[in-house]
Amino acid sequence: MSSQRYRSITDETRQRAVKQVTELLPHTTSVAQAVRVVAERFSVSPNSIRNWMANAGIDPTQTLAEQRLAQAQAQIARLTELNEALAAGRPPTAGSE
Repeated sequence: MSSQRYRSITDETRQRAVKQVTELLPHTTSVAQAVRVVAERFSVSPNSIRNWMANAGIDPTQTLAEQRLAQAQAQIARLTELNEALAAGRPPTAGSE
């Protein structure tokens, strides 16, 4: 039924929508918000976006968790570098501010 309702939506459009959700996730407060924003952009229901993501094998909740984990790990690595520099009495390297 949904394939007939959105017959004019191509696989490429679905892929773009899925990509936009994953790119938007770190900038929103929730998965639901990212899905809603992209659904509005493509004039489809949020459930359609969720279905497209499932069909693409992407769990937006897991994707968001992975993105946040990667950001946290990068921040920890940078803070470790700064701490080591300060402990050694060296000035912090560029990009520390």
